[in-house]
Amino acid sequence: MTDRQPVELAEIFPGWFGHSIENDLFFERGLVTLDANILLALYRISPKARRELLSVLTKLGDRLWVPHQASLEFARSRTKVIADRNAKFTNVNQSLRNACDKAAAELNSAVGTLKRLRSSVVSFNDWNESDHGLTHEEIKQAVRALIRPALDEHDRLKEEQDLSPQDVRDQDDPVMRELRPLLRGRVGSRYPAPKLHSLIEHAVSFRYPNEIPPGYLDLKTKLPARAAGDFILWSQLIDHARLLGPVRDMVILITNDAKPDWWELDSKGNPVAPRRELVQEFYEEAGSKLLVLRLDQFLEGSRSYLAEDVSPETVEEARDVVSEDQAAALELDSTKSRFVQDFSYEELLDFVIVMFTSLGHDIVASPDMSFADLILEREGKRSAIRVKKADVVSSSEVNRMAEAIAVTKSERGAIITNGIFSGAAEVAALNARTQIVLVDGNNLQQRLDEIFPSQREGGK
Repeated sequence: MTDRQPVELAEIFPGWFGHSIENDLFFERGLVTLDANILLALYRISPKARRELLSVLTKLGDRLWVPHQASLEFARSRTKVIADRNAKFTNVNQSLRNACDKAAAELNSAVGTLKRLRSSVVSFNDWNESDHGLTHEEIKQAVRALIRPALDEHDRLKEEQDLSPQDVRDQDDPVMRELRPLLRGRVGSRYPAPKLHSLIEHAVSFRYPNEIPPGYLDLKTKLPARAAGDFILWSQLIDHARLLGPVRDMVILITNDAKPDWWELDSKGNPVAPRRELVQEFYEEAGSKLLVLRLDQFLEGSRSYLAEDVSPETVEEARDVVSEDQAAALELDSTKSRFVQDFSYEELLDFVIVMFTSLGHDIVASPDMSFADLILEREGKRSAIRVKKADVVSSSEVNRMAEAIAVTKSERGAIITNGIFSGAAEVAALNARTQIVLVDGNNLQQRLDEIFPSQREGGK
């Protein structure tokens, strides 16, 4: 006697016809697995929201599982995420103070214009700015008083935070203290090297050129081993679900990856449903039903189907994190330059050297190459250069460049990337005490086309 085979199209192709089960069963019975960006979100939300999310995950018990690839990417990225978050507070504080000074200067200038007008026309009335609190010092004090509530709110928000870069370096931050017992025995095993090599080759030579999800968009911005990360995670999830068999025939994958190699997007670029190919492949390869959710959707479902105590504020914070990730992905996809995005770090550095030497710069030895990739001199002026192969360069890199300028005794610095700079990074560069030039992938591509015009023709 053989197992019953599906005979209806809806049974054979759940990716296109949907599963005949409700979401509440996924929440009540399914395996719940986390992508790295969900673990990293614990560093990006408030302590209160973090406690609520950790509480939900803890109550899942043995239904919680993390692929090895997700834990690897979490370990790689955790220090950067917390550094970026702390840099946001510094940048916002400086932005508020700069706005205050700028507003005071504008008002003082306007009052000066009025005074010059009075001196150029006949007036029978006496008028003095000091009688109306409009001297330069009084204007500054008034504007400072106006901005004070915003600065106080900034300080209050910062005081609420319980994480610092030092916490993460010590590997004993509040997130790790909670995650250690939570994930003990619930992280998948690493694939042997031969299987990893095989999966990477399969991803970059077959799946990605044919745009088979997930992860094929990463090949545009990452080296092959990193680009294959999503496919490796996907393979580990399928293998684990296959191993569990009928015991866990429903799986929830939670990810904030908002790119179209995971999701079907609406006309505004918002993820509305997982790619049908993913649901179908998961069913065919693992024999399990798959539900893919963003973090905010998972928290809303936990509140609705599991009666978990998740506040609307926590759901909103999770939605903000999703929106930030989505905006970064869309910005990167729309602004990424065509050729330099494919450079390895070594190729990028080589081109930067060609670019600067063609402009008459001399390369000199750096006293400490951990601070700068290149030290250049031209007409007696020294510049520190950092070369970053990255999707998005954060404000923390700008802060490190300021330190590099001081250590290398340079007059200015430049960060050059084949990606883009975050808004916070641009603000940090504008507010830096020394000149820091940001060169993104688009600017770099223009320079590449000027030096090697045939490169553009070859790409047509």
